Amino acid sequence: MISEHPLYKALGDDSQQRYKNYQKIFDKLGIAKEESLITEATMRGEVYGTNGSIKRSVSWFHDQLSWLLMGAIEKVRLIKIELAGPLIYLVF
Repeated sequence: MISEHPLYKALGDDSQQRYKNYQKIFDKLGIAKEESLITEATMRGEVYGTNGSIKRSVSWFHDQLSWLLMGAIEKVRLIKIELAGPLIYLVF
């Protein structure tokens, strides 16, 4: 059996009143506005968040990109070494 939580029941005398009061809680939190701001930033290709969260995200992406680039540079270096042998013979 499903029953309403006592805190929810305390929001009003009937289900309509409880529903309206429950909705007001989320309106006060600004969730719809926050969701809209996130969507708008995403559509513009921007990062949305506090300065601290943006700095942490940028730092994380920088670290990931650094590892990726180091791996790519190492692969290019190895390819150059592998190609250098035959190229030397072609020059002479």
